[in-house]
Amino acid sequence: MSKSWRRKPETTAPWSFVGVGVLAFAAAGFADAASQGGAVVCPAQTFALCSYAPCRPIPGNPSKALCDCDVFDAVSVGNGSCEARATKPGPHGLTRVASAFSLIEIPERPLMTCPEGSVWTQCLDAPCLIDPDDASKASCTCDVQTTGVARTYGGGCDTSTCADSFWSAATPAQVEGGIAAISKHLGVDPPQDRVCPAP
Repeated sequence: MSKSWRRKPETTAPWSFVGVGVLAFAAAGFADAASQGGAVVCPAQTFALCSYAPCRPIPGNPSKALCDCDVFDAVSVGNGSCEARATKPGPHGLTRVASAFSLIEIPERPLMTCPEGSVWTQCLDAPCLIDPDDASKASCTCDVQTTGVARTYGGGCDTSTCADSFWSAATPAQVEGGIAAISKHLGVDPPQDRVCPAP
């Protein structure tokens, strides 16, 4: 793995951060997700990768879900500027960062398609807070979606989880657009996804 794709150092501390603070600064947020998977490719910088993240609904706010994402330093794509997506001081001494898409996990995780009518979350450019006890983890506040076909690198090809698992996902056009944008930036051929078999 090249230096630009290095995961943030992990610690042995347990994942104990409660993501309430994410909601506090979500209003400041980042740009809404574009229909084609992001328009701004940033060179290696810290971001949260949520493309396979498990999420859970936020009580009292049915339009949002809290997603458990991983933190990386790598080339990534989103809609906000690289400056807007850079790490910044957050509430209560925490560190805020944006969620973005990257090619990092494509060789390791199969791409699962969830059918129309599934409940999923859209995390591109979502506001996140880095876990103060484990800098390799972040909690991100993402938008709940209930329409459209969704593709996720989570789920392990078990499409029965599409109904109620709130996987962080994207539309087919967003996945293809994000892969194409980063590949063009790097000057490489787009990697081929390992696609889950049809249910």
